[in-house]
Amino acid sequence: MARAKSEEKRLSILSAATHVIAKQGTEAPTLLIARQAGIADGTLFTYFRSKDVLFNELYLHLKTELRDAMMPGYPLGASQRDRIFHTWHALVQWGIDNPEKRQAMHVLNLSERVTVASKAAGADVFSFVMGLLKEIVESHQLLQVPVSFYAGLLGVMSESTMDYVCRGVDHPEAAIAAGFHAFWRAIGGD
Repeated sequence: MARAKSEEKRLSILSAATHVIAKQGTEAPTLLIARQAGIADGTLFTYFRSKDVLFNELYLHLKTELRDAMMPGYPLGASQRDRIFHTWHALVQWGIDNPEKRQAMHVLNLSERVTVASKAAGADVFSFVMGLLKEIVESHQLLQVPVSFYAGLLGVMSESTMDYVCRGVDHPEAAIAAGFHAFWRAIGGD
């Protein structure tokens, strides 16, 4: 009779995979992930049928964790600026607080091992951000380019802000606010 799977062990494997992928990329052996998780190599495949399944589940796990970090205190009835600032601040703070997860997400974003379906599901996790950006674009009569362009600006400018703050600046909150101000101006905010 098969043993019931432990959610704690599954999360341990995901954590170990995050660490290994951040350090060595997606070509790192599963044996290394299993050792990092403190389990036998075969146990990893009890939880994830293959390395690719593990990486796709990890990708969605990290995306969901980031989204969940953005939701506490989300000012639903606030102005567009306040809502996008909340999103920006939470995104940047998560990246600063979780450099290994951020790096693993970068690696997985670029990996062909993560399927188109997983990338689409990862994007769906952030549908509330895309909806807000669409609302901003329409109300500010911005250039008629896909909202994904503005989402790309959000991503690149927030990454630049994270990189800057992670260098150990004296006033990280001021840097986060300055990064947001640049983004807000870039998308037509006043």
